[in-house]
Amino acid sequence: MKTLLFIAICLLITWLTFIKANNVVINNNQENAAPTEALKQKRGNPMPYYSQRPHTDCYTYKHGKPCPKPSPSPLPSFGIPGGSSPIDVYVPTSASCANAFASISSYTFESGNLVQYRQCRSLVLCLQRWVEQLLQLILAGLTPGATFSNTLSSVVVELNTAFGYVNSNLGGILSESGTTVNPVTPPNSPCTLEFAPVLAANGLVYPNECSARVAGAPNPYVNVTLNEGATASAGAYSLSDVTNPRIALTVLYTKYVVKILGFIQTYLNECVLSTESRVFTSGISSLNTAIGLIWSGDYNAAKNLVLDLSRNV
Repeated sequence: MKTLLFIAICLLITWLTFIKANNVVINNNQENAAPTEALKQKRGNPMPYYSQRPHTDCYTYKHGKPCPKPSPSPLPSFGIPGGSSPIDVYVPTSASCANAFASISSYTFESGNLVQYRQCRSLVLCLQRWVEQLLQLILAGLTPGATFSNTLSSVVVELNTAFGYVNSNLGGILSESGTTVNPVTPPNSPCTLEFAPVLAANGLVYPNECSARVAGAPNPYVNVTLNEGATASAGAYSLSDVTNPRIALTVLYTKYVVKILGFIQTYLNECVLSTESRVFTSGISSLNTAIGLIWSGDYNAAKNLVLDLSRNV
């Protein structure tokens, strides 16, 4: 009898243990299952479980917390010395460009020297700014009905100042092509009496090119014809004495662009980009052709050449 009672007690204990284990498994399954609508309302619509999230290595999603943002990797210095100030973006203005040319004493630049490279680029950007302005003046001069002043543009006045510094540094007079340097003509040099008036870059007209050089008038020079009865004052004529000042000034501006591009290609080539160099070389050729077209009266063809260049500069 005692044996049967002992066996019954053991079976009861085993059965109770089995029932308790099953209740634990059922409760765990209910906790891990997707919450019912009632549970969502009770819990306040909790964050979706990790299994419902996109795959990620950030395990904080399981607890409803955002992952920390990764730190960006440092950028390479590209050879710029550490601790150096950032390279500024040079925005050319009349004042800054005048200062840029005034502060340069040599046109020998080392491309590997950051300071010299920036000086060189500042000159190029200033000259490009002036070229863009001159091209707009040229296009206006070649467009019938467009507003065009028959007086010398202030752009040329700024350029004369800049190239005055260039002449001083080069020890001579930069040629009209911008690629060579000519000696300064002494003020007392004799000139022939040939009357072949030229418009100089200072807006005055001289009896011939020799007299313009002797007077120290800046180039480029443009051959012009004068109105009948024009009289000189202090050895020079004014723009109002020119028969067709619009065309004369248009050619002057075109020749000045040729001079600028030639100067860049010759003296600032250490900091000129390859794409810029191709545009400048092509531009010199196109503008020289345009000058010939202007003299022949084919203004529309000349305008198209200038327009093509203006799109690329």
